[in-house]
Amino acid sequence: MSSIEKITTFTTELNADTTEWCPIADYSDLFVCGTYQLNETEKTSKFNQESVQRIGYLYLFQICEENVGFIRLLQKLSMPGILDCKWFRMKIEEHIFLAVVNAVGELRILELLKNGNEPYLNEVQLIKVTTESNTLLLSLDCSCAITNNDVKIIVSNSAGEVTLISYKDGSFVVDDCWKLHQFEAWIVAFNYWNTNVFFSGGDDCKLHCFDIRVGRTTISNTTHTAGVTSMQMSPKQENTLVSGSYDEKILLWDIRNMKIPINSLDVGGGVWRLKWESKMGHEICASCMYFGSVVVNESNTEIIAEYKEHKSINYGIDWSLLSEEKIYQNLNIDKCEDFKCNLITVCSFYDNLLSLALVKIPKEST
Repeated sequence: MSSIEKITTFTTELNADTTEWCPIADYSDLFVCGTYQLNETEKTSKFNQESVQRIGYLYLFQICEENVGFIRLLQKLSMPGILDCKWFRMKIEEHIFLAVVNAVGELRILELLKNGNEPYLNEVQLIKVTTESNTLLLSLDCSCAITNNDVKIIVSNSAGEVTLISYKDGSFVVDDCWKLHQFEAWIVAFNYWNTNVFFSGGDDCKLHCFDIRVGRTTISNTTHTAGVTSMQMSPKQENTLVSGSYDEKILLWDIRNMKIPINSLDVGGGVWRLKWESKMGHEICASCMYFGSVVVNESNTEIIAEYKEHKSINYGIDWSLLSEEKIYQNLNIDKCEDFKCNLITVCSFYDNLLSLALVKIPKEST
């Protein structure tokens, strides 16, 4: 039987809503956690009214051996409230980039560097994606999961827009912007196998497939009955997409025929994040808001393990890319011959909680 076992927890200073593991070899023991919180205590002297300030921290952590507490905080960066972040899955001209979107319309690019043996993040570019003061950037995705040719970022916002940003001559530049959803565009995801195509999901219950080459939506699907909040293309299986929604359903798609999904699963909570396991690609982890977090087997689209450590809204979740050997070494546990093991991090909002957990899946089930 599969299981998810808590290893340790960390309390963040502000509300935690996103976590991402570094996918680059030699740095796969690193992960980040982003936070977002409304600070409504400040008064503006000009209008003598309450001013809403959206604040956040970006934490950089490293997995370490048991005798020093499993995770080590390397860095804490103050910035506007963070809604999403993504590591580039490949080096770009030898750079290791992390992209962050925030509540004041900014895309920030940070580079992972080293001071001696100590990794740290350094901001290298800030792009003002929108000048509308009330527009939040909600999600992003980077194109380079299969190849690092023609590097692009897509960003979605609370006005229902998706913005394309390209990497040209050593920097990132805004290329185009499209109004794709009537309400919030909660999620965007590249087709990693054809990065001229991306998918977007919005609060209008629509899932769009958009082709950059022709500048228009080529497929629009309304199978989800509530806002489409999560989505990711499989980095291991071409043509396979997973989506999630406030309707509490996870849908699996073959993008060659999106009239009906391949399979559907009701998980009992709004599905805020979905992540494919990147080493083998047979499992999906999902943060399901008030229901907790789950791991789903892709082949039969069933929940194989649940994680209920977080009592508040589960927003962030991601898989480690550490080798099993490194996991056993860092956790100081014996090798599980009958199981494949991986780590996940999960973070939740109002309880300001980040946790590290061990996922064990029987080898015969994979």
